[in-house]
Amino acid sequence: MKSPLIIVSFFICAFVYSQEFSVGLISDELKDKANSVVRVDEMEIELKGIKKMEVTHRRVVTVLNKPGRKDVDAFLHYRSDNKIKKISATIYDASGKKIKSYKKKDFSDMSAVSGSTLYSDSRVMVLDYNPSSYPYTVEFEYEYTLKSTGFVRNWYPQTNTYQSIEKATYRVVDEANLGLKYKLFNFDEYPMVQFTDNGSELFFEATNMPSYRYEVYQPAIEEFLPFAYVGIESFSLHGYNASVKNWSDFGSWMYNELISGRDQISDKTTQEVLAMVEGIDDDIEKEKIVYKYVQDNMRYINVAVGIGGWQPIEASYVDKMKYGDCKGLTNYTHALLKLVGVKSYWTVLWSDSKQKDLYEDFASIQGNHMILNIPVEGGEDVWLECTSSYLPFGFVPPSNSDRNVLVIKENGGELVRTSKLSDDINFQENISVINLDSSGNMDATIVKKSMGSQFSTRYSLSILPTDEVKKNYLNQFSDLPRIKINDFQFTRDDEVPAFYENISLGSEGYAKKMGERFMFSINPINSSVGQPRKYTDRKNPFVIYRGFTDEDTMTFILPENYIVEALPNPSEIDNKFGFYSINFEVSDGKLEVTRKFQLKSGRYSKDDYEDYRLFMGEVAKIDAGKAVISLAKT
Repeated sequence: MKSPLIIVSFFICAFVYSQEFSVGLISDELKDKANSVVRVDEMEIELKGIKKMEVTHRRVVTVLNKPGRKDVDAFLHYRSDNKIKKISATIYDASGKKIKSYKKKDFSDMSAVSGSTLYSDSRVMVLDYNPSSYPYTVEFEYEYTLKSTGFVRNWYPQTNTYQSIEKATYRVVDEANLGLKYKLFNFDEYPMVQFTDNGSELFFEATNMPSYRYEVYQPAIEEFLPFAYVGIESFSLHGYNASVKNWSDFGSWMYNELISGRDQISDKTTQEVLAMVEGIDDDIEKEKIVYKYVQDNMRYINVAVGIGGWQPIEASYVDKMKYGDCKGLTNYTHALLKLVGVKSYWTVLWSDSKQKDLYEDFASIQGNHMILNIPVEGGEDVWLECTSSYLPFGFVPPSNSDRNVLVIKENGGELVRTSKLSDDINFQENISVINLDSSGNMDATIVKKSMGSQFSTRYSLSILPTDEVKKNYLNQFSDLPRIKINDFQFTRDDEVPAFYENISLGSEGYAKKMGERFMFSINPINSSVGQPRKYTDRKNPFVIYRGFTDEDTMTFILPENYIVEALPNPSEIDNKFGFYSINFEVSDGKLEVTRKFQLKSGRYSKDDYEDYRLFMGEVAKIDAGKAVISLAKT
């Protein structure tokens, strides 16, 4: 028979354990402005050998409300060469009492690819739990072994807005002496983050990190949150061993192990391509012909099996099947250019809407995309986005522009910066003729010319179905009442490059009738400027990644016998954020409005934000101005 002391001890232990994840134990500071709280995040990575890495992870997250569900992160990505030893989850209620347990068989096991992927061995195991109430807590654990050691997980203690951290730790042990290395970011600004380097062992810890909110125009989180890049100098990627100390080494490894010898083309295609460039001596013309051939004959489909995420498909396979992913199409274009005597190089980069560099002093497996580099002696390099069937030759889209990239050559890798889409290149011109009738309706014809980043956002209209284009225009001109899109036509000038839209539209009741007068907006065509939200205590600097210039000319044809009675005052604003002007000219039966708005790219301090907000608000206010016309007195 058990003694009373043993029984009491058992109940005390059970009670303490059930209270471990009680929401009541979370400090008010960590619950403040938080959707979730990471109670524990313990990651341990052991490098047993160049082809063996063991990962253990335990993560406990308390979800305070519905938006916090996205912070649970109860999933595990894996591939065919991973061995999952353990995966489990436990759900607790607000008091810390266990509600439900999940074993490996209870997780959803699915393909981790998008619809554009032809085939891939990338899969993900996901916990599928729908809570009946909030708050609740999820304890998620897994252990698995990898044969590839190229991707040592980086440490991001805090990854989401409105998420606070009680405790997060990360340990990497290099038992095989593979050359452990690291790069720290923003640690000095966060005293609650600690780091220890014991040579073959790295240990990171974050405790009591309050949540952070999203702020408009904020930099990428890598620029203001603490995190660490971790890597090793000797690694294996799906059976391909590497030893790299710098980017030159990394490029040599990629060329020799993953790329070299994969540029063979069939005799049929060889003869076809050589015939197309016969008699042409200018390299640029050859490059344009080859690029157009690839665009017309190949299509993009992602392939990511084994090393497929980093090794190009053989050019002969792309040639036969008429498809490839970014690496396959880049390598195929390279192979065709080689046939016609043009040198080109494979280029790895981070393709992202925000500028994202490969880190100069940290050679490792970085990047998510491949493009082609063509060096030009005495001029700017040409960059080809080989996945697009529509981009003009040499056009660098915003997602690839102005960033450090790795150009891979036969003798090694070299970090190079891609072309920048400067503010003056990102240009749009709108020339509009707007006919007003005596009922207040309007018919307008608009000629829109877009260049640079504005070209990049507009040219895709030309490949959309008619209904989708109309929806786009209805949304773009949604401020106009009872709008109707009558017609549209598109043309391109790939030499500039520039995209032209010719739009015809109508709006019933555009001008509001006031007795014998009408009042209408002075800018119905391009009133896209809005005032960003106000922050009384903004935390971060702000970034305008891409500036642009808009120039608008709107000619209003007035109804017969109507004259302009009232107009806003001409305005001009010039400051470090940009420039704005609007002017009016009245002639026989016409009102011409000329407008210019320039926004400058740049990185600004948080103290500048309110001035910027007021500038944008003033522009929006002027753009919303009204004109009044009335019947001329006889």
